[in-house]
Amino acid sequence: MALAEKHIANLAPYVTGRSERDAQALYGFSEATPLASNENQLGPSPRAVEAVRRAAADLHRYPDGSGRELKRALGAHLGLDPAGVVLGNGSNEIIELVVRTFLRPGEIVLFPRRSFVVFGLVTQSAGGVPREVAGRDRDIDVDAILAAIVPGVRVVFVANTNNPTGAHIGRREVEKLRRAPSRPTSCSPWTRPTSSTRRRPSWSRAWR
Repeated sequence: MALAEKHIANLAPYVTGRSERDAQALYGFSEATPLASNENQLGPSPRAVEAVRRAAADLHRYPDGSGRELKRALGAHLGLDPAGVVLGNGSNEIIELVVRTFLRPGEIVLFPRRSFVVFGLVTQSAGGVPREVAGRDRDIDVDAILAAIVPGVRVVFVANTNNPTGAHIGRREVEKLRRAPSRPTSCSPWTRPTSSTRRRPSWSRAWR
């Protein structure tokens, strides 16, 4: 008798990209720029580096697990009630929280094809059914996602901007998802909708 449940035993391990050092050793490069993980090649913001330095003196204390100060700051910056702000240790944790809070075994999770691999892994690990929705070329097809909402669909994930294709949906399309007649739990991690239907968010100001 297997120790693990079948849906756990059938999970394919997530394979990470090679590190900069591994690529240099494997291919004999003197320099390598890793692009597979969508990392910021400009390095961290100097303001973030300084904040880490200031916090280093308190590393012997537990951090505020509820993130009260950060929630208040985000709420003030985005015009949101801090009680509606959810924090996570990366987007992976929030995706897991959504699945483990709302999904029952056997229920379906929708997400665009060629999207974040963790959507399917987390769904399968919770005994759910991951279901990809084909898009137009590499775009996110919101109408196709809406058409795929059938009985049994519990959660819809949309990575915006999409990882790894870079496809982006704007406010109108996000609102179409939010107002779906038979609306499951819908989660669009990483970005807040922009005022334009196609305008991409600018990260340069935040980086400075």
